[in-house]
Amino acid sequence: MFEEYSDSGGAHPVTHYQAFTYDLNKGAAITFDTLLKPDTQPVEILDPIVRREWEKLSDDYGPAGDNTLGARVYQNFALTDDAVIFFIGQGQWLPQVAGPREISVPRTELASLLI
Repeated sequence: MFEEYSDSGGAHPVTHYQAFTYDLNKGAAITFDTLLKPDTQPVEILDPIVRREWEKLSDDYGPAGDNTLGARVYQNFALTDDAVIFFIGQGQWLPQVAGPREISVPRTELASLLI
């Protein structure tokens, strides 16, 4: 997972993520599409879970509004034995001033989606 910082002269630099997740046994990349079962509605399931996890964070940015980017928000992730960690860049869901986010979702909550 790479954190990319860019400073284009604004008040604050912007952070984006680029994750590379691989199945070492198969020697193949795992993408958001290959992580999930076909014919599921992942955004409809993920959005409320991620929103709930955000609300557990103590900050001054209030509740997360609607995800206007859909599945693009979830393209950068890492898999652990217990969780899927989504790396959400600045301004992808919350206002840019809220910064980037790393949201860990227990794999048990995603069992209906995961292959």
